[in-house]
Amino acid sequence: MTYHMEVKLDGVMPYSLEVTVPPRENDIASFRLDRLGGLSPADRRYRATLFEAIGAITVASGHAEAAMKRVLISLRGGTSQFRDVDKNWTELVKNLRRLDASQDQRATRVHEVLTWAETNGIKEKRDAAVHSYWWAFADLPVMRSRFERSGESSAQIGDMESLMAHGDLIFEFARRLDDLVVSDWPQARLPHSEA
Repeated sequence: MTYHMEVKLDGVMPYSLEVTVPPRENDIASFRLDRLGGLSPADRRYRATLFEAIGAITVASGHAEAAMKRVLISLRGGTSQFRDVDKNWTELVKNLRRLDASQDQRATRVHEVLTWAETNGIKEKRDAAVHSYWWAFADLPVMRSRFERSGESSAQIGDMESLMAHGDLIFEFARRLDDLVVSDWPQARLPHSEA
């Protein structure tokens, strides 16, 4: 069955949708979104901005995971092989929480950085960006569908400014971790540039 729908949200320009619903129970998060006639030039511009923000979050998340691994390797001792700490984000945090300050004073600081990350919702921001179905079209608010492991689903509305700030926040998490073990790892620096 096909419906025509007008959506009006506070603070967002109204938009129209043509909705086709199969004969079974659905919610708005399960919608697949497309534009009749294909992408518009505005859609392409919007996607460039959206993908820049999500890309920054993804790159920052890779830096954060590498930083967590470097901290684990440095504070646990042993080899400096990343394969020895081949864990996902959740497991890395659990392992970092187990570090003992009586064996290395930096463990106290690691716990402080992890608390800062939890307070700022770092992992949740990363997961929401990486594991969402983005409504990647102009004329809409910044929207995504999120499907949780618990089986819950939701359509979430945000704004581009906040989304762009999430990448910076995750990079800050990586920097705080890296600062704890900076003398343990090689570092290369590019020359200063005004460009």
